[in-house]
Amino acid sequence: MNTDFHTNDIQHNTNKASTKRIEFVDLAKGFCICLVVLLHVFGESAGNTFNTLNLFRMPLYFILSGLFFKQYSGFQEFFKKKTNKLLIPFLFTYFIICIPSIILLSKSSLNLSCFWSCTDLKLQLGIDGAVWFLMCLFFQNIIFSILYSINQKMSFIFTSSGVIGIGGYALNIANIHLPLWIDSAMTALPFFLFGYCIRKYSQILFTGITKKQILYLLISILILIATSLYNDFANTTIIVYGVNHFNVNPLCLYLGGITGFYIIFMFAKFIKRLPIFSYIGRYSIVVLLTHLLYLFIIRNILYKIGVNQELFMVNVCIFIFIILLSIPTIYLCIRFLPYWFAQKDLIK
Repeated sequence: MNTDFHTNDIQHNTNKASTKRIEFVDLAKGFCICLVVLLHVFGESAGNTFNTLNLFRMPLYFILSGLFFKQYSGFQEFFKKKTNKLLIPFLFTYFIICIPSIILLSKSSLNLSCFWSCTDLKLQLGIDGAVWFLMCLFFQNIIFSILYSINQKMSFIFTSSGVIGIGGYALNIANIHLPLWIDSAMTALPFFLFGYCIRKYSQILFTGITKKQILYLLISILILIATSLYNDFANTTIIVYGVNHFNVNPLCLYLGGITGFYIIFMFAKFIKRLPIFSYIGRYSIVVLLTHLLYLFIIRNILYKIGVNQELFMVNVCIFIFIILLSIPTIYLCIRFLPYWFAQKDLIK
């Protein structure tokens, strides 16, 4: 792919004539989107668990996108593909969900600041605060594609991506924000690079689980535990890609993301397929763009009837209900709104 969020682009193969999907990749995406929903439901009340999972829940998608990077016939076609798969779903969600929710929930007179924050140069997203990821991933693909077009030598791509990533992290330190989540795309670019390198230098997608991969898995678990413990001890646990805000050491940030990805990836490779998780992973863009709307509605209903939403089991039930609700939502969206959820190309 480019594993955008959508999955018709995920026709993974070693033979160009093959159209068979790699099921464990959908499963890995299913695990990841469930983590996104889970952490949005529980928030920071999950404590250290939240901090550990937060290290890799978004990097997993950045790495998958790099893992399936493809330049197509040139930059123009690449740009068109990314527009169909990422930009159009973003614009659809922004105008159909975000702006109406901003207007409905606004308690003051509407002005430009209701839709655009002049302080951090970000679009306001209303209820659907997760939609930023599509714009971030769009620019990440564009940046990497430009680098690839300039020079395909790995020394250049590796160095340039690393410099851009550190530059994005430095913007966070300097409290400088770029519009439309370009700064977040920059900071996360090394994850995209890592995915690209996996595809280029290994056969991890197409081979069984080897002893070497098991060794890497054990090492990844140890590194992730050490990284999480260090962050907790140093009280450096802020990781918010949506606003490019981190206080985590950059080495811990990237190590945590990469090792967490590898653990989830290998776990999915071992299991191969779980019906519900694989299904929502295949169409994870739908879950991404709708789960916060459902969460908003559910929380307001529970508030109205006086349910204590701080209870652990209440939040577990909310999470399960949203995941189950995602199944018919996916069917309806891909059936009636395929162009807006990246299942068909609007721009030919």
